[in-house]
Amino acid sequence: MRNVSIAIDAAVSMKFPELLCGAFVVKGLAVIDVGQFLVDAETLKARLAAEGVTEETVLTHPAIAGWRRAIQTLGLKAAKFRSSAEQLVRRGARGDETKAPGHLVRLYCQLSALHVASLGGYDIRSLPSTDIVVRFACPTDDFHPLGGTDGEMDLHDRIVVYAAGSDVICWAFNVRDDRRTALTKHTSMALFTTEAVFPEQRAASCRALSELRANLVSAGATASPILWTTGNPIELA
Repeated sequence: MRNVSIAIDAAVSMKFPELLCGAFVVKGLAVIDVGQFLVDAETLKARLAAEGVTEETVLTHPAIAGWRRAIQTLGLKAAKFRSSAEQLVRRGARGDETKAPGHLVRLYCQLSALHVASLGGYDIRSLPSTDIVVRFACPTDDFHPLGGTDGEMDLHDRIVVYAAGSDVICWAFNVRDDRRTALTKHTSMALFTTEAVFPEQRAASCRALSELRANLVSAGATASPILWTTGNPIELA
């Protein structure tokens, strides 16, 4: 497995001093099936409702409200550019099926919704560099939004991105992945991440990432420990 490092750039830490990022890497995904951990749309909706999360209460949830503040701080309209957590919670609260390519992506999307936390997943073999930095975007960065059109999302110095060299692998914290490094049915090694911009999001991020790792290990994959950073590089092997 290729070692992966993640660091938060000092300029981002200054702008978001409470930002916490967590991650782990996993291998052996091509030979496991995580379908046993999936739930149907109505079960997901019911579990969210049991926690008080419905279509009517999504925006008042502390974690979602925090993400909307963070997105606005980037100079974006939160109603147009929703965090991944908000996107998935809204779908789950409506009872919509999780549409994703394969059980692995469906699993981490469902856990993101259930815990109201952001989760990201990247194919390690597709990463142009395994040194990942959470930093502000540059106009010269390269980004190809998954499910979108090249050039439709601005790359300016207020947008926080996950970057591998000059390639953006996720835009606006967790709003949109790059299609080149997204997980597929054929992914064998992956990097999974989460981030919390404010303290009230941390517990949910920890639960979501921990449950995802536990599910993958239970299914037969091999995973590194989860490591956390508020700035300095962490190395995942």
